[in-house]
Amino acid sequence: MAFHGNKGWLGLELGARTITLAQAERGPSGVRIAASAVVKLDEETRDSTDAPSQPGSLAESRDLADALKLDPAFSGRKVACVLPMHLTEMNVVTMPPAPEAERRAMIAHELSSFFPHDWDQREFDFWVAVAAAAQGNTRSSADVPEGESVNVLSVRRPLVSDVVGNLSRAGLRCQVVDGRPFALSRAVHLAYDLAENASIGAVHWGDASGTLCIVSGRGPQFTRHLRNCGVGSLVEKVARALGLSHDEATRVL
Repeated sequence: MAFHGNKGWLGLELGARTITLAQAERGPSGVRIAASAVVKLDEETRDSTDAPSQPGSLAESRDLADALKLDPAFSGRKVACVLPMHLTEMNVVTMPPAPEAERRAMIAHELSSFFPHDWDQREFDFWVAVAAAAQGNTRSSADVPEGESVNVLSVRRPLVSDVVGNLSRAGLRCQVVDGRPFALSRAVHLAYDLAENASIGAVHWGDASGTLCIVSGRGPQFTRHLRNCGVGSLVEKVARALGLSHDEATRVL
């Protein structure tokens, strides 16, 4: 979270059925939410959001403008945006230690086998999972595998451009497009004073899917996208059983 004065950037989370906007404020007692708003997406926008290959109307500028009007405490126009996991791809690859530029080239080659049709249209970032030895377990050199586990999070470039363009049309300046693992990691560190070698699990239960993240040190060390187990399926079952709309079932739950 980047702070300018007491308030940080606006934080925007894109969801399958809603967009959530929040702004944190640092005070004597720590960090708190100074302003927040949730806007429900219309059916047309929901349909395009559910289809990773069709970014279309994801986070329409009118939806963003509506969200800003819901809480007069919002200030500033710089935004950090978090993409939903079902619109990104998470892969784990094993590769030998190498300089960052060389490792990035190796990852790009790996992505070409994972996504043969659009690998050259993908943006990605990566981080190395901490080895067990770094967590206090002693292993002999013969037990250490050749290479490191590298987490790779990628997204199609047209989708990112679509999001940034809609933010700009809403009068907002996108400073970063982030992945959920790092957003969860920062949320954990804002909420808990973790020791350097401590680990904690965080779960984001979204409408379309869930995300499990084990946070250790200063970042995410283990992440799994839990597909097809979002809270939306629970809401739909309640709605069918009681003859309610999706919104009515949400309020019941």
